[in-house]
Amino acid sequence: MATMFLDSDIKKRHPAKAEPNRHGFASSPGASPSVLDGLDSALDAVKSLDLDTITDADVWDMLDGLVEFEARFTAVKLAVADRFARSGLWADKGHRTPGAAMRAGHNLSGAVSNGLFRNAKRAKTMPVSVAALESGEISVQHFERLGRANAGRRRIPFAEQETHLVNVAKTLAFEDFARVVTYFEQMADTYSSQKESDRQIADRRAHCAETFGGVVHLDATFDPLAGTEFAQELARLAEIEYQIDVAAAKSDYGDDIAMAMLPRTHAQRNVDALVQMARRSATTVMPGEPAV
Repeated sequence: MATMFLDSDIKKRHPAKAEPNRHGFASSPGASPSVLDGLDSALDAVKSLDLDTITDADVWDMLDGLVEFEARFTAVKLAVADRFARSGLWADKGHRTPGAAMRAGHNLSGAVSNGLFRNAKRAKTMPVSVAALESGEISVQHFERLGRANAGRRRIPFAEQETHLVNVAKTLAFEDFARVVTYFEQMADTYSSQKESDRQIADRRAHCAETFGGVVHLDATFDPLAGTEFAQELARLAEIEYQIDVAAAKSDYGDDIAMAMLPRTHAQRNVDALVQMARRSATTVMPGEPAV
């Protein structure tokens, strides 16, 4: 008993030093990699089985369990990958990205290594999908398809529809599930495009103010449709001003002229075209009809 007490007392006073892991960094005593020993033992036990001595029904059950285990294992792997990405240790070893570190350490393709961390990042905004993956209710293939739908401008509508999409993944055949997700993507894209169009219209603005010396400053932002209409008419009137300049230059210098010989710059002709717009608008009899 005295020896046992002494050993315990020594451990408290002098805790075990951190041992370097396979990458040369210090690991805490009893660090998390030790939990993988249990997975190794379980896999070794399955591998050692003589499958030909097991009934067909048991083999089927075992395969079902391994598919579910793959889903659960992937959910854990994504969480570990996210933690690794946030650690920054990959940068300490001279890697530009966490994917590059995995690619170098395991001879993976860029698509696989980068895909791991892309899915880990997406998983942080897919709580319902991750929960279903953790429980083995959906497969890795389901999760990856849902992850591709949760990208770009679809993220907000995906968050709103995630529970429904996961329920579809749990209940429908994969091909039917994939069609539902594709339909969701199409609707989300349409919704996002409409939202973007509404935003552009809402953001339209124009400021026209007199500054020092009576100089007037004009600044404007158009939505795409109105902007195109405005730009086309400005270009039409600016072309008229350009032809006036060309005629004047030829009168002064002959037919062989250069742009530098024109009396006005492109920007100056644009201003004069805007003035023409204002004058024609003030004098036109039928508003909305182009003046000749």
